[in-house]
Amino acid sequence: MLYFKIKDYSEFKEIFGTCKSPRGTIQNKILLAFWKSRFKRNPNEPASLCKSMTDMYKIVMDQLTKVHHNIDVSNLHKVVIRIKDKEYVFYSSKYKTDGTLSAQGAKDIKCCTVIDVKTKKFCTVKPSKIIIDSFASVGAKLAPSVITYCAEIFQSQWEAYRQFCLEQYRLVVDSNFEEIYSSERCLGNFGSCMTDRHHTSFFSTYVNAQAAKLIETESGKIVARCIVWNEVKCDKTNKVYSYADRQYASNSDVKLKTLLVERLYEEGYINIHKDVTASCRDSMYISDRTGNRIADPKLSVACTIQKGGALSYMDTFKYLDTNKGRLYTYSKSSTPYDLSTTRDTF
Repeated sequence: MLYFKIKDYSEFKEIFGTCKSPRGTIQNKILLAFWKSRFKRNPNEPASLCKSMTDMYKIVMDQLTKVHHNIDVSNLHKVVIRIKDKEYVFYSSKYKTDGTLSAQGAKDIKCCTVIDVKTKKFCTVKPSKIIIDSFASVGAKLAPSVITYCAEIFQSQWEAYRQFCLEQYRLVVDSNFEEIYSSERCLGNFGSCMTDRHHTSFFSTYVNAQAAKLIETESGKIVARCIVWNEVKCDKTNKVYSYADRQYASNSDVKLKTLLVERLYEEGYINIHKDVTASCRDSMYISDRTGNRIADPKLSVACTIQKGGALSYMDTFKYLDTNKGRLYTYSKSSTPYDLSTTRDTF
């Protein structure tokens, strides 16, 4: 007790009595194990500053996510996990996330979707498993009970967040395009030039597309939306995609845009998307689920518009070839019509 500056046995019982964990009420030997491991590394460190499991968790997780300041992590992979407004960056030898998206939700709220480094394929895994692997990957010298406790706490936070997202927002993908451009149905300012202009027959009549919307449960209003294009052809590779075009959200909230894209991937509606930070002019900023940007994406979709047909501003497919009946992401000699316009009809 002298080493740890504990006043008396009463304070010892207060600190190391029972505590609550995801497994219920347990005898608090975990904090003592943490103190011992810290003391072994640095006898002069003031362990007395950490007198609760909450403090211990904050210290351990802060050090784990900032470990790159102290050790070389160049041979490890980043795993980004977002819980509400906070992003956690871990370093792992087994898993990774890339690009603009963090670890995504899975149908099982206990799991997240990341990339298995060995197979290079997506896998569903509990965040707690990622945390434990991260501790091992960076060579953390902590008692196993401390590592397990921190992983369990993080896991419980992830599950609570996923449940919150599922309850607070629901994804709807349908053919009601008018709804996603209605100021009455959308919550806040979406910053869209097409709001309330009633040009939506373009999508329902001339192209193969769907309206994707994230609806807030409490208000029943749309907080994020985008157009999902089906049967998108890559003219270089002949691959066919389902593509989430530029996302719009309440007050341009990037978190809501990201959540919309993640839910579309999770439920199998898309396999490529326009980057969540891309502007209406960035027609080439297109990535897959791993965040890998598609190099020079020469994409096209069928379009049967005729003279006098209603137009809608195009964020991606800006060029029309009426002879071939296709919209393109890139200009060709045969595409004299530029649809990056807000005029009413073609």
